[in-house]
Order: sequence, then structure tokens, then C-alpha cells
Amino acid sequence: MAVRIFTDSACDLEFSELEALQVELLRIPIFFDEERYIEGENLTREEFYEKLAVSERLPKTAQITPVEFEEAFRPYVEAGEEIVVLPLAKELSGTYQSACIAKEQFPEAVIQVVDTRQVTFGLALLVRQAAALRDAGHTGPEIAEQIGRLAARVRLYAVIDDLKYLRLGGRLSSAGAVLSAAVLAAGSAAVSGAHPWHRETVIAPASSRANILLFILISSPSLHLADCIPFSRDAARFSAQKRTAPSRP
Repeated sequence: MAVRIFTDSACDLEFSELEALQVELLRIPIFFDEERYIEGENLTREEFYEKLAVSERLPKTAQITPVEFEEAFRPYVEAGEEIVVLPLAKELSGTYQSACIAKEQFPEAVIQVVDTRQVTFGLALLVRQAAALRDAGHTGPEIAEQIGRLAARVRLYAVIDDLKYLRLGGRLSSAGAVLSAAVLAAGSAAVSGAHPWHRETVIAPASSRANILLFILISSPSLHLADCIPFSRDAARFSAQKRTAPSRP
């Protein structure tokens, strides 16, 4: 039986790669003040960062609705396909719950909604792995089970040298931002664990001055990668690097 994979735009994969992977995308609305934007329709990624740079408030998002999921599922359910949904972490958005509600409208269908526990590049890696499992002939439930196990092994860490957005988001007080900026000026950066249920902040040397670099460390019996991936427009000159993580005893 054919398997159809869904994800949302929080995975940050290029539209061309999603098309090549044959993965269906639902797009999360973005709001700058009262203006509603959809990436790929009335907003490009370059335009997003341009707006972010001049905005006095952080943009907001809205979850994908159950109706949107239901409408997206319907043609594939009617075609007899199994469905695997990989939304961003349920701790970060109601999109996961929306997919679960939509699933209930098709009680006879095989629909697996996975709590990926991830966002951005962590979610992208899970989407790629799910597509590979599908192409290898695995069923929807088998893909969901393996991705669920892999999701627990993904860690994201950010190296930041611009504290503006931590301050705007309320994660850092104005006084803390001033003190931290002084540390950063001396050549260090705040490093934060970005996993949904685990956050910690330490001060460590920064090897580059890119705004944000996400380091994704994956520990899996079949996958050991350490990725250094540019996240911001200013970091675009830094290419993604993959190297084998040291084996664990």
C-alpha cells in the first residue's frame, strides 16, 4: 500500500526538496502585526528576514487547523493510501493536535501522527528519514514507529551573537541582554539547548560571528551526524558540514 508523508513549513526544507521527496507540505501562517503571510505565496524567506530585521515585535504564527488537515488528507484516504504526519513538536504548537482531530474524521484509514519533538532542521532530518523508509518499502505504522524512536535522539543547540530576538521574545531581560552583550563583545556566545523539554544556557567561545548556527547532534544505531547549518540570512556563507560523530562506548 502506498504511503503519503505530510509535514509543515516549520521543517524549513526547500519546496524543491519536498517535491523531490514527494512529501506533502502544509504551511503555517505568519503574522507581522496584523498582516498575514504564507511562505511561498506572499512571502519569501528573504523577505521574512528583511521584515524581521526592522520589526519592533517578533512575528507570530497560527496553528494549522483540523479542517486544513482534513481537506489535505481526504484525496489520499479515498485513494487508499496510508498517511504519516510529521508536524513540529506538540509542545510548541497546536498543529499536532489539529492533525489528531482530523485523523478522527477517517476512522477506517491508516493515519499515523507522530510527535516529532522537533522544529526546523531537526524536523527536516526526520522528514528525510521518513521518505527514505517509505522508499525502502516500509508501511505507515513502521515509519511512524521508527521516526518516533529517532526523534528522541535529536538535539539542537544554537550559538547566538545577536540577543535582540531573545529579548523581544521575553527569554532574556533587558538587563540580562546588556550584560550578555558585553560578554559576546569579548568573543563569547550564549549556547542554548533548544530541545522542547530541555533548555540550558552557558557561556562558551564562539568560533564564528554568524547570527545563529544550529548544531544538530543525532545519536542513533544507524545514524551518527553532527551538522553545522546556517540558520540566518547573515550566516548564508557558511555551508552545511557533516561529519561522523565519535562512537559511544
